[in-house]
Amino acid sequence: MANEREILTSLYHSLNGDDWPVTNHWCSDRPLNEWRFITINPEGDVTYLDLSVIGYNTRGEDEYDKPPRTISPSLGGLLFLEYLNLSEMKIVGEFPSCIYGLVNLDWVLLDNNKLTGQISGEIGRLTNLQYLRLNNNMLTGKLPEEIGLLTNLENMYFEYNMLTGKLPEEIGLLTKLENLELCNNKFTGTIPEEFGRLTNLIRIWASENELVSSASVNINTTLEVLSISENNLIGDLNIENLTKLKVIDFGDNRLSGTIPREIRNLTHLVYLFLQNNNNFHGIIPGEIGLLLNLELLDLSENYFTGKIPHQIGKLRRLERIILRKNALTGKIPQELGNIRGLRFLILDCNKLTGSVPLTLGNLANLHELSLYNNELVGYVPQMFKEITNHGTQMLYNDYFSFLIYNNHFSFPPRNNNHCETFPLGFDKLTDEMPQKAGKFPYLKIQELAEDFFKANGRLMDDMKVVLLQLRSEKGILLPKDTVLGVIAPYLGLNVLNRVPTVLLELQNKRGVKLTKDIILCVIVPFLT
Repeated sequence: MANEREILTSLYHSLNGDDWPVTNHWCSDRPLNEWRFITINPEGDVTYLDLSVIGYNTRGEDEYDKPPRTISPSLGGLLFLEYLNLSEMKIVGEFPSCIYGLVNLDWVLLDNNKLTGQISGEIGRLTNLQYLRLNNNMLTGKLPEEIGLLTNLENMYFEYNMLTGKLPEEIGLLTKLENLELCNNKFTGTIPEEFGRLTNLIRIWASENELVSSASVNINTTLEVLSISENNLIGDLNIENLTKLKVIDFGDNRLSGTIPREIRNLTHLVYLFLQNNNNFHGIIPGEIGLLLNLELLDLSENYFTGKIPHQIGKLRRLERIILRKNALTGKIPQELGNIRGLRFLILDCNKLTGSVPLTLGNLANLHELSLYNNELVGYVPQMFKEITNHGTQMLYNDYFSFLIYNNHFSFPPRNNNHCETFPLGFDKLTDEMPQKAGKFPYLKIQELAEDFFKANGRLMDDMKVVLLQLRSEKGILLPKDTVLGVIAPYLGLNVLNRVPTVLLELQNKRGVKLTKDIILCVIVPFLT
């Protein structure tokens, strides 16, 4: 049998060693303990081989004009190897069967390559294995049941392959397992009940497969991360005993039922994703207000009814509240203004009523407020006023948007020919504002086109033509939907969300000086 120097030399050539950025004595007559990336034991046997730094340093390089990297079968001669790391090496070819004979291996990392083929039942010979990372390859076929023989395994990563079939129940024998990652494959069937034996399991990632289990599978209470989104899960949500959970992700499934009030037991919860299950219903329980570590709450695209619980205002660590596309009613709780770190408040496409609470003006970190398609009332400017006290410029940068259309908002009436009730500098626009009080169901295109473009003749000449064409075809008074229907496609963007950014981009490209006041004078009437 070839000696280890010959084995490593063969591996060097199969992995295109001449293209490595560093070699440090590989293929030389120097002692093996001076070759970089390897370690030997006192007997002179190679026990450690880590070439991942080669992969990291050549990441992004064009490989089309170079021979493909492969794993030399001679690697199987390193019988005392305990640690093997060939991550990020762009290795091609079938999964190397020579590895199955390296029975002293504790760690195997072959992730982020282009390995194909199936994992053989021979993998059951690697009974010392503690860490197995094969993610981000192109492996196919089923996981062999012999994987249950790897009873020392603590971490197992198979995500981003093309593995199929049912999850072997023998995984339940891996009682030392802490991390199990199965995302982005084509696994089918149910989550085996035997997973309940994994008493040390901390994280399960199994999103983007075709699993059909119920979410009530008996999983051990040590679990901290349970992510099974984008599958075909059915049934009710029974997770109240998993009191150590920090992440729940059941989004994009077919779950049903209600959120149990026992969710109050999950006091460690940081992320709760239940979006787009379509069959969740009932109220959002006020007990959610006891989850004081919660940072993200996404219950969007379900059938939740009732009011938004005011107890959510107690969750001071929340950064994102996403409740869009439900059937929620009642007012927006003023207590939401207590969540000073809130960055996204997404409440669109519900049946919310009342005015927008001024306490939202406390949300100095807010990046997006989405309220469209509700039944809200009140003055639009008053809705913005408190929020913009922290700096009116926040409305018009690339990181903030208001979406408020399809409600019943109105503009406040003018008082004594002044605009003091208009925030955001409208008091400076008395001459440009249309001479009309109360609601603005229509936009006076003539005043907009003539007065605005008289002062800003260089601004968006093409849009001027469009607006004048609308005036001539439709008359002076245009319904808002007609205006938006033409302007939005013309801009090629969602005008209700991005038009402030669009105008600023035009300013940069055309060299036209735009002020906040001018932008508001033109855009805000579109949104009424």
